[in-house]
Amino acid sequence: MAKEYDMKAIEDEIKATIDFSDRELYGTEYSLRSAGSPEDFAVYHRKDPKLSMADDAFDKSKSKVIDNGDSYTFIFYLQPVKKWYPFKYYEADCTEIKFMTPTGEKEAEYTVKELEVDGKTKKKAINSDKLVPYGFEITISKDYLEVEEDEDYGFPHFYRIKFETNLEDSGALGVIGDKMMNRNARLYVK
Repeated sequence: MAKEYDMKAIEDEIKATIDFSDRELYGTEYSLRSAGSPEDFAVYHRKDPKLSMADDAFDKSKSKVIDNGDSYTFIFYLQPVKKWYPFKYYEADCTEIKFMTPTGEKEAEYTVKELEVDGKTKKKAINSDKLVPYGFEITISKDYLEVEEDEDYGFPHFYRIKFETNLEDSGALGVIGDKMMNRNARLYVK
């Protein structure tokens, strides 16, 4: 008797393996949501209408956004990001988040401090004995917001961000190309 295969499950696994960062399996959950408060935010690819790998770097159950009127305060609790490359997962921690000017050419003006957890601001990295931040509290003016004209994502405004990781500690440099290493993204807010 021929063995039956769940073709949808196989297709999903192929998609996840080919490009874990696309989040095609979960894209609708985030890209079409339409909450009415800034607490609902997402990090998208710098050009394409898909979630960035940076979106996985934030623990959404703890992270939040506070609307201060003329600025936002982002409280990011960080978690490791994984990328599947044939035969192995490579893991990395976010070590820094930078907000950029609308042109993306230079760093915007903002205040940042590392979050404390049990009196400490650092934890052991996922891929080495080095220490990495638990998270960041970042306040930035709405003057740096950009407008998404067609609002494909359900979010009208975004900030340009760059994030740094410790991916090199996973031994991934030279193995994983631009998909994992490109640190440009768009942080969408309502």
